[in-house]
Amino acid sequence: MKAKSIAVVAGEPSGDWIAANAIGQLLKIDGDIRVFGIGGDHLAARGVHLVAHISSLTALGPVQSLKRGPAWMAAWGDFRIRCREQKPAAALLVDCPDINLPLARALKADGIRVLQYMGPKVWAWRKDRLRLLRRRTDLVALGFPFEKEMYDREQVNSVFVGHPLLDAPVAGNRDDVRRKLHAPPGAKVVALLPGSRKSELEHHASPMIEAGARLLKDGFVPVFAPLSGISSDAYLTTARSLGCVVWSGPVNELFAGCDGALAASGTVTHESFRHNSSESPIDCVFFNCNNDSCIATSLHYYLVIKGFQGMSAYDSG
Repeated sequence: MKAKSIAVVAGEPSGDWIAANAIGQLLKIDGDIRVFGIGGDHLAARGVHLVAHISSLTALGPVQSLKRGPAWMAAWGDFRIRCREQKPAAALLVDCPDINLPLARALKADGIRVLQYMGPKVWAWRKDRLRLLRRRTDLVALGFPFEKEMYDREQVNSVFVGHPLLDAPVAGNRDDVRRKLHAPPGAKVVALLPGSRKSELEHHASPMIEAGARLLKDGFVPVFAPLSGISSDAYLTTARSLGCVVWSGPVNELFAGCDGALAASGTVTHESFRHNSSESPIDCVFFNCNNDSCIATSLHYYLVIKGFQGMSAYDSG
């Protein structure tokens, strides 16, 4: 008897982590299931056979997306060939609607059931995607409870499962983290989080580091925390030379010692909210630097300072 198989697509590092956790739970139920697809190191560590690795596929903005287009088309082609050969019981598509919605249409045409895990944030933008989801998916697993009513109104088959970040333990002790950062007593610590993709790092790192230098002059402790494995020594050297602390540990742990964060929009912003509490509040400023728009670095400084204007550099007490 041919072993059952599942196809999975996680087009971004955060989705790779989410998908790996889901596949891990699935394999606990049935360890004989074979899993293949497109993803990153987290899925590979679960024993998933990768048709393509996302390290060569992730992009930021329309220009990079066009450049990576041929690579994605090749990955899609290889993935569909494998699906036709393996005839998976279902395809698990994680987040990343720009990639997964077109792919879902092709998979449905091939007779493969499609589960979209983490529905697009249609409550924020692109509500028209609900119509596409209704036609191209068999089920959408939602991360937030308020999404269910919107999906129901548009007759999209969906189920609220909760956000996977909530299953991850909140790591780190505030005092321990601040000692590792050598933060003076009472000083405000601000995390600089350029994103989980190499393309995001290339766009965000330099202005974030310079913003950190500006915050340092105002008495804050800026902490540059790129995702391990994607940062070059040049960025780390520059950050240190401008007075930023460089953090190489888990961001999940860093948040325990932070008072604020300057973060690329994405999963990390949800992570900051999860760490928020009345005892240790975190002010998070979303950061989107598009170098193609030629926005002066001074404008980013202005946005940073304005974003943190309600936070003094030191506690008054």
